[in-house]
Amino acid sequence: MAKFIDFLTKLNSSQIDNCAVKNIGAVKKISERFHREAGIDAPSLTDVNESTFVIEAAHQPNFFPHSGTWKKAFLIDYIRKKTVNSTCFFGYADYNQSTASILYQNKMPAIKKECFASVGFKIEEKDRWKLFNKIEKPTNEEFCAELGRLKQHYGTDYGVIEEAMQDAYKRAGNMADLNAFVFSKICDSWGLKINFFRYSDIQKEGLFIDQWKKIISGLDIYNERYNNALKNRKIEDISPVEEKTLPFWYHCQCSSKAYLEKEGEEISVACPKCNKKYSFPLIELGNFFPDMSATAVARNLVFSEGMGTSLYVSGAGGGLEYGQISEEISGALKFRKPVTVALKGRDYYLGITHKALIRELKRILGADSLSSSEKIIAEIKAKETQIASAIEKTTDKKTVQNNMGQLTNLRNRLAIAKCLFSSNYSFMDQLACLGSEKILPLWARTFDDAQIEQKGFAHIIQGSMILDPEAESLYKTLTSADTYQAALNKAT
Repeated sequence: MAKFIDFLTKLNSSQIDNCAVKNIGAVKKISERFHREAGIDAPSLTDVNESTFVIEAAHQPNFFPHSGTWKKAFLIDYIRKKTVNSTCFFGYADYNQSTASILYQNKMPAIKKECFASVGFKIEEKDRWKLFNKIEKPTNEEFCAELGRLKQHYGTDYGVIEEAMQDAYKRAGNMADLNAFVFSKICDSWGLKINFFRYSDIQKEGLFIDQWKKIISGLDIYNERYNNALKNRKIEDISPVEEKTLPFWYHCQCSSKAYLEKEGEEISVACPKCNKKYSFPLIELGNFFPDMSATAVARNLVFSEGMGTSLYVSGAGGGLEYGQISEEISGALKFRKPVTVALKGRDYYLGITHKALIRELKRILGADSLSSSEKIIAEIKAKETQIASAIEKTTDKKTVQNNMGQLTNLRNRLAIAKCLFSSNYSFMDQLACLGSEKILPLWARTFDDAQIEQKGFAHIIQGSMILDPEAESLYKTLTSADTYQAALNKAT
C-alpha cells in the first residue's frame, strides 16, 4: 500500500496517437455546447498533444446522487491539478433506460421504519423503458412543490441547491439534462475544471466509430473473452452474452432500446417494447450510428482507445465489475488500457435527522452519551430496572402497558438508528446540512493523506470521510446494534 499522492507523482502518460488528439478536440467542442446549455463556463483546454494526460470519469445523470458520484468529479479535478499537462472529462450516460428509480428519485434520512423518505420525481410505469433523455422534465407545479418541500426541511441552508435546481429547470429540455445541469452547476460553483459532456452528443457527431468497427471485426474474441471473464473472475450478477450479440444498443423510434445482432455482414435488431424489427448492412453503420449506444463494457474500450485515456476513475461497485471484463477483452483486441482507480470508504457525518434521532435516543435512555455499545447496554439495564420497579408498585394495566411501551419504543428507535446510520443517502443531505465550505477542504485533505492499493487491474483508494469528530464512533456504535439487541430483547 502506498500514499495516493505519491502514486500520482509517478504517473506518466503513455503516448496517444493523432486520432486520439483529434477526438479530444472534438469532445471538447461537444463539451462546450453542453456547458453553454447548462449556463456554466467551459474550462480552457491547453494544447493537446501526444503526451497529454487524459483523465476520465462517467456516470448516469441521477437525481442528486450519493456522495460517491460527486467525489468522482472532485477526484478527477484533484488528479488534474497533481499531474502534468493533464485535462479531465466527465461523461453523462444520458441515454440509459429509465428503469432505475435512482435516475429520478433518491433517499433522504428519516426517523421511521424504512429510515428514509423519497425525494425527487415520478415516472409513470409505461415510460420506464424509455431512454432517460426522452423523459420529459416534471411540470412546473411538480417541480415547485418538491423544491418547497425540501426548503421547508432544510431552511436557508438549502439555498445553493435551490438556486442550481431552479436555473437548471429553466434550461433543461428533458429529465436527463435537468439532473446533469444541476450536478455540473454545483461542481462549477466549487471551482472544478471539468469538461462535462453527454454521450448522446458523441453518437450524434459520429465519434469513435472506428473503435466500434474494431470491436465488430473482433466480435468472436470479444464475446468469448467476455464470458470467460464472468466465469474466471466469478462475476455472478452480470449475464453472459450470446455468440451473435453485439455490445451495442439500438435506440428504437418508440424511445426504448434493444441489443443488436450480427449475422455475416448484416446487423439486425428487434425492439422488445414495440416489436418493430430493423436490419441494415454493416457497411451502413455510420447512417445508424446516431441512434445507437455502447454497453458499459464496450464503452470502456471505445472511450479509452478513442480519447487516449490515461487514467479512468471508476465507481467502486458495478463499475469495477464491468472494468474487469473490459480489462480482459482489451488485451485480446489490443485496445488501450488506462490506469483505473476507484474510491472506497464511507462518509461519517451528522445531518439534522441524525442529530434528531440521537437526541431522542438520549431522552428515552436518560443518557448523556451514546459513546459505546457498553454504555447503551448499561442504560438498557437501568431502564429495565426502573420499569420493573414501576410495574411492581402498580396493578393498573394501563400503567404497566405504558412502561412496557417505553422499551418497545426504545427497541424500535434502535432498529431505525441501525438502518439510518448504515444507509447511503443523496448527497443533498450532506451539502444542505454541512455546506461545501466544510466538505471540500476535508475531501482534499483526505485525498492528500489517503492510501492506495492495487487489487487486480484496479487501484483502490482507501478514503473514508469523517465530517464530524463524533460521527465515526456514533456510526460504529449504532450500526453494531446486534451487540446490545440481546440485552434489549431480554429486557422486553
